[in-house]
Amino acid sequence: MNVGIAVVLLIAAAYLLTSIRIISPHQRAVIFRLGRLLPQPKGPGIFMVTVPLDRVIRVSLAEQRVELPAEDVTTQDEMTRRVAGEVVFRILDPVRAIGASVDYRNQIMQLASQSIQTKCREVNADEFSERAEAIGASAKRAMESAAAGWGVQVIQVIVEPTE
Repeated sequence: MNVGIAVVLLIAAAYLLTSIRIISPHQRAVIFRLGRLLPQPKGPGIFMVTVPLDRVIRVSLAEQRVELPAEDVTTQDEMTRRVAGEVVFRILDPVRAIGASVDYRNQIMQLASQSIQTKCREVNADEFSERAEAIGASAKRAMESAAAGWGVQVIQVIVEPTE
């Protein structure tokens, strides 16, 4: 009988240890319980999850940078220029960032690429290098409303001509 109690206590202790999660101050934990998104994120600090029922996704609230690969864009006068870019953003609402999009980083990259291409079509090739900063600011304004729906704040879009 003592052995049975010891085994039960050992299993209970192991379960409790695997149920404890620790989230750092710049992170939040978004929890899916039986496939449903819980409305409030957890953290920072220590909390417990129901191991077989919960899936925990850690989301960083710190500023994140995503590099955009170099691509060819067409200017207003039908010239082709090659640009690379970078997007600086941060998550404001982790539940919306995870729940509203499958992969928010990939969606930010695609939205930034589309916005940069659209804004480059409004500039002549001769003034393209001088207006790169204005193109980035304009692309940022174009991205803000869509990204806000995902719980993401776009801080800066950097456009760099690579030629």
